[in-house]
Amino acid sequence: IISDGQTGWILSVNDVEGWAERIQRCEKDHSVCEAIGNAASAYAGTYFRTEHWGRSYSQLVVEVAKS
Repeated sequence: IISDGQTGWILSVNDVEGWAERIQRCEKDHSVCEAIGNAASAYAGTYFRTEHWGRSYSQLVVEVAKS
């Protein structure tokens, strides 16, 4: 769901230095966070809309009913 560096960051919860570096990068260049936020929003809008997951769920129900 998260593409590291594109729709968010994947770091260990305990990676304090890594998180600090990402936060500092966003402080220095707001366009970094804006780009990641926009990409994450677009991804969520595509894959988590009611129409998308509803269609996927409906297909799953049909497949289970056939078996």
